[in-house]
Amino acid sequence: MTDLDAVCPTPMDRALVDLGEHGGGRFTTGDLVRVRASPTHETPNPRTPDYTIGHVGQVVAVHGVIVNPQDHHEPYPPMYSVRFEARELFGGDADHTLIAEVHEEFLDPA
Repeated sequence: MTDLDAVCPTPMDRALVDLGEHGGGRFTTGDLVRVRASPTHETPNPRTPDYTIGHVGQVVAVHGVIVNPQDHHEPYPPMYSVRFEARELFGGDADHTLIAEVHEEFLDPA
């Protein structure tokens, strides 16, 4: 049994664990954030949707640190669900919203 197995016995638990110094985050539910074109730190994490870059959205959920030892040797930075107005992303007269999961390294306060 590894240390990770002792703390997070199931894959679902591993996805949501707070790892102390890696835990927390800069943003809370309700904060307005702008998606960066590049991360604040070098990262192999290419998962930020291109269509959100440069746009402002609102944090609707804070997921904390994401642990995925099969995919990444260290925990990912905190992740957030960010809601965008479709017209903010795509223009026109769209009247719906879209939610994207974005890691903290790609977010700035708006």
